[in-house]
Amino acid sequence: MAPTGGTTFDSGRLLRQAQIMAPVENPVLTALELPSQGSILSVGCGNGAREVLFPGFGSGLDVDGVEVDHQRLAEAASVLRHTWQADVTHPEWPCDGRRYDATFSRLVLRHLARPERVVEHMARLTKPGGVVVLVGADDASLQLHPALPHLSQTLHALKAHLVKQNPEVDPDVGTRLPELLRHAGLVDLRTATATLRTARSESSSSPETGRDDFLCVIDFLRCRESPEQLAQTEAWLANPHASGSWNLLVASGRVP
Repeated sequence: MAPTGGTTFDSGRLLRQAQIMAPVENPVLTALELPSQGSILSVGCGNGAREVLFPGFGSGLDVDGVEVDHQRLAEAASVLRHTWQADVTHPEWPCDGRRYDATFSRLVLRHLARPERVVEHMARLTKPGGVVVLVGADDASLQLHPALPHLSQTLHALKAHLVKQNPEVDPDVGTRLPELLRHAGLVDLRTATATLRTARSESSSSPETGRDDFLCVIDFLRCRESPEQLAQTEAWLANPHASGSWNLLVASGRVP
């Protein structure tokens, strides 16, 4: 089941990105023991497009969500069990008092001040023996052949903008997820990498992704393309020998 209201560009984009990334991420999430039965709280659930593709969703797995954007949350409410609007940087969340088999957050912490406090809060909402699972981006891993320098320049500019807006934000927090889990008192820490790639590697079991799908996932880097840069990107897309890869870093820890 997809979120309703998916006719807007944002909703359609999130849905397509989720469908592209689920085959890449789900085996890693399973290996890090994100449960396929029981209950999960997704922190920063967006419109729920990624959560409905969790293994077990709709067949023994219940997912609740917390999201600050009310429009995305309205869509998530059509597919998730319970949803709440909340700024998770605040010390109190509407779902406080509940306990989950797992809590999950994906590509959210880089936008938040003091992400360690958010992870601590996630740990408090997780049952003893349950897991906290975090997914972050490894921006330095982005590789495109032939290179598209303007995308790398945009990435650096976006990260600088995040810090300018709030100096307490860490755009590279994805590279220190185990540190956040350890700080929150979690044990049995585990890490893995989910790689989005346009060509299969002998050293990786990650599925192959089409070039158009790859660009869809990193489309946030195309927000400032000039006509000349757009032509370069389109040429890359049309080049049968072009390739790309990008890593997501995944970490989990267990509540003692």
